[in-house]
Formats: sequence, C-alpha cells, structure tokens
Amino acid sequence: MIDYKPMFKLMVERHISQVELGRMAGLTKSEISRMHCKKGIYSDTLENICKVLGVGIEDIMQFKE
Repeated sequence: MIDYKPMFKLMVERHISQVELGRMAGLTKSEISRMHCKKGIYSDTLENICKVLGVGIEDIMQFKE
C-alpha cells in the first residue's frame, strides 16, 4: 500500500495547506483526495509535488504492507 503520510507531515511542518499545495503543483481536489485515501496517482504528479517542495520521492511517500 502507498502511504503519503510523510508528505502531509512535511506540509504541516512547512505550514502548507492542501489548497496551497494544489495550486503550487497543479493538483486537482481529486488527486489530493486519492492521496488521503492512500490510492495511487500518476508519476508526473508525484514529480510535480517533489519539485515544488524541493524534496525526493522518498520524502513524500512510503510503501507499507
């Protein structure tokens, strides 16, 4: 299972709201909702998130069994 908890934790630490991240990375509400539900999203979306946050993929998601 994919877990985006590290991204949401990073957002709290940086005081970035979901709306703000969506605006910065070009995310739709549906994509943010999919991340909350621990569902997959497109790799280009993950790349955009990493770019705007200035982090690597391992900083925004983790795999859990």
